[in-house]
Amino acid sequence: MDYSIYIRPLLISDAENNLKWSIDPELWKLTGERPEKYISMDLEVAWLSYVLRNTTDKCFAICLNFPDHHIGNIELTNITDQEAQCNVLIGEKLFWGKGIAGKALSLVSDYAFSYLKLKRLYTKIYSENKPALSLFKRCGFIAIGLAENNFIKLTVDLEDHQVKLSH
Repeated sequence: MDYSIYIRPLLISDAENNLKWSIDPELWKLTGERPEKYISMDLEVAWLSYVLRNTTDKCFAICLNFPDHHIGNIELTNITDQEAQCNVLIGEKLFWGKGIAGKALSLVSDYAFSYLKLKRLYTKIYSENKPALSLFKRCGFIAIGLAENNFIKLTVDLEDHQVKLSH
């Protein structure tokens, strides 16, 4: 099945889904990180409020067009005039492996390069998360080395992104 998606800015009303995903141990294993403390709904709402005010982060909900349903998040963080870090999460496991993360990554990459006029995107993927590594590589990211704590750093430059789009 081919899923049609869109991305939109995160909303405070997304806190319930975000909290559900934040406390899922199966997702922790894939990210290589775990919460340092108990995450309550109040903490999740406070985090969302902070993110929505922050000018160096752009956080989006990944939503299915039909039915209209929030299934994950994609974000650009640490945005400078040249680059940003890109992270993606499909929180609803029913939609893992369906190509949705790749579609969202393509949408946010286009936004980053066309609208924000960035020159480079990068990500840090936990080395055990083979599906995420494969996703970013399929989307044109190139592994450039190891980062701290068993993470692999990958980047894609504007020029590489434009070449990929022309094929």
